[in-house]
Amino acid sequence: MTQQAIPAWYKLTEVGVIPTDWFSKSLENISWFITKWSTPTTYGYKWEQCGILFLRSECVSEKGLDLTQSMFISPAAHKALHRSEICNGDILVTITGNVGRVIQLSNVPCANMNQHIAKVRISSTQVDREYVYYFLSQPSVRKHFNTITTGLAYPQISLKQVREALVLFPPTLSEQSHIATVLSDMDKLITQLDELIAKKKAIKQWAMQLLLVPKKDWEVKTIEEFEKLWLIKLMRGKVISKKDIDWNSWNYPIYSSSIHNNWLFGSYGQYMFDEELITWSVDGGGNFFYRPKHRFSVTNVCGYMRVDTTKINYAFLAVQLQLLHGRLFFDYTLKAHPSIIRKAYAVWIPDIKEQIHIATILSDMDQEIQQLEEKKAKYEQTKQWAMQQLLTGKIRLK
Repeated sequence: MTQQAIPAWYKLTEVGVIPTDWFSKSLENISWFITKWSTPTTYGYKWEQCGILFLRSECVSEKGLDLTQSMFISPAAHKALHRSEICNGDILVTITGNVGRVIQLSNVPCANMNQHIAKVRISSTQVDREYVYYFLSQPSVRKHFNTITTGLAYPQISLKQVREALVLFPPTLSEQSHIATVLSDMDKLITQLDELIAKKKAIKQWAMQLLLVPKKDWEVKTIEEFEKLWLIKLMRGKVISKKDIDWNSWNYPIYSSSIHNNWLFGSYGQYMFDEELITWSVDGGGNFFYRPKHRFSVTNVCGYMRVDTTKINYAFLAVQLQLLHGRLFFDYTLKAHPSIIRKAYAVWIPDIKEQIHIATILSDMDQEIQQLEEKKAKYEQTKQWAMQQLLTGKIRLK
């Protein structure tokens, strides 16, 4: 950028254009120390069933601290490996594999970490610790870390590169704190939505178990028996070559495998549905999905079924098949060929009016969950925009 292109009250620095009253410092200049450690088994200590928390790089996830990936070590190992001890307020950065993920520890009483994580402990009284965390969390910082990695098979950055990383700061601690507070409040909103979505999903799961308990007047038959009565028909999708797809038409999804989203968009005119169907993954033993009426295609790794809608409701049957799928197919690598589905799945079918009533209740729950997930996605987009504006001085907080 030329000097003439720089707006008034801004200056050009090695990290870009920033307000004239902003300054930059390396992480090394604002931290007590930046270090890593090693795996306890290297020093003769074994993993324990309980004890002191030990964090691996997988614990530093995209969504924050993931304790489901943690391990435990003994108090003796913790004492011997004191260099790897971490505490609340420490900023952790992954430096191997999936480089550049960042979290700030909170509500963790005592823990240690391995050699795939860099520990940054802020010491400077001139900077806000939470502001530094949000600055390092920016996609642009992560992109920078990924551009300086070494090793193709297992990317990594060094502690020296972490120490040299520059952070941009507003001139006063107060402004830094205000920015961190705004972003922290956004995180709290997103977390609250996450918790609400999880609660709604749990309620739906409970409702499914309750509503789908067979009653005395419900009819039970295998899929094969329903097929013999011409109430259900199972088929398998066709092989769709990419050269046969009309890539100029982006309106129609082509469903493949067990994913709920679209594998790709295009148009395959020789084999296109415009009706209600249930689809599932054949090769991966995947989930069952109700597909409302719309134009789409199905590849050969998917099965699909048609039903007599005077006797069976598509949405109701899909829900019941999904529950059966969870009980019968614990190994999702198993095949779910139509021949297996016909014999292995026995479904309970009430009167069509009751099917529609149950399906409507569950559909309303799905719609509510989807609306919450869309709201959460908007909050996350707003937060990303706010980070871009606030952490570069494009918007100032007084």
